[in-house]
Amino acid sequence: MDIVQLSMFDGKVCSKCGEFKPLTRYRLHTPRNAGKLRNDCMDCQAAYTKAWRESHPGHQERKNEQQRRLIALHPERREKKNARSRIQRREAYHADVEQARSKNKELMRQWRRKNPELSRAYSAVCRARKRFPIDAPFFTADEWIALCRKYNYQCVCCRRELGLSPDHVVPVTKGGTNTIDNIQPLCVYCNMGKGVSDRDYRIEWELSE
Repeated sequence: MDIVQLSMFDGKVCSKCGEFKPLTRYRLHTPRNAGKLRNDCMDCQAAYTKAWRESHPGHQERKNEQQRRLIALHPERREKKNARSRIQRREAYHADVEQARSKNKELMRQWRRKNPELSRAYSAVCRARKRFPIDAPFFTADEWIALCRKYNYQCVCCRRELGLSPDHVVPVTKGGTNTIDNIQPLCVYCNMGKGVSDRDYRIEWELSE
């Protein structure tokens, strides 16, 4: 059957229904005629298969029973086939995982470049969360960003614009909470120097303004 051009896409006329259909509606032949399209479309094939199965109601059951007997007689063949399939699936899975990881890393780098402020906030929250149970009430990245903006991204102790970290005004060991009202932005050096003190540098900031 010759391929003709019609309505801006490639297609051909089905040998059974006589309708013109795009090439995507035709399956390829068996490996004996690999690369060639069948002359009957998928719809006609489906209708033929359905009609044949209705006229041969016991065929599929007999085929399944024959397959079960063959597996019972030669279990090593089934195991060998399953092992080969497992290896292929494992290799395909690892290939997909590596590809997905590379893609996700690149997407994450692009997102961080476009959202530096939000990226730093998420990192700060994640670092602080590692020390507490996952179900504990905690401040969010948006709350941390708002707090840093309030103090012009400066350490409320030394007033320098260094890498800020969330500090608990009242330490957790003394009953302090993880909510934003108990958090103040301090640089790493001031945070380490504060230790377990409950000194609130936010009050000093407000008084000096």
